[in-house]
Amino acid sequence: MNQARALYSRFNAFLYGVVAAAFGVGAVAAVASAFLSGATNAPARVGVGVIAAALSAAFARVSMLRVVMHADHLEIVNPLRTYRVSWTDVDNIDTVVFYGWRVRIWTGGATRLAFGLSQFSKYSTSHGPKYDDIDRDAPRWLSRSYAELREYWQSRR
Repeated sequence: MNQARALYSRFNAFLYGVVAAAFGVGAVAAVASAFLSGATNAPARVGVGVIAAALSAAFARVSMLRVVMHADHLEIVNPLRTYRVSWTDVDNIDTVVFYGWRVRIWTGGATRLAFGLSQFSKYSTSHGPKYDDIDRDAPRWLSRSYAELREYWQSRR
């Protein structure tokens, strides 16, 4: 694999990107209305604009969650941190069902959740082990991406 391959939910990326853009437009509108209208409540409007800008940045970051497979390493883009792990340092890749599907990548005894390959709130814990087969029970994009990630990892070990 010479090209990097990104694994993520295109629907979630699009949805969160649209929400980020909407908050961004709201931030610009709030700040612009504070300065252009000459209203006495300008500080409140600027405050609303700052909050909308922060929410826009947060949703923009969430829209970028993914797992990127490179020839020599794996990149896990999570909300607060991006991990770069050599393929030889990956001990295991598995899934767990707990308030949704979670893909875990084990490196050096520590686990890293791959938020870009996880489906949250799809299933609840009340379902238990009934929904533990990723090929049968998980969303199609997740099961295919998980299979591709495991296959590529096993070929690089």
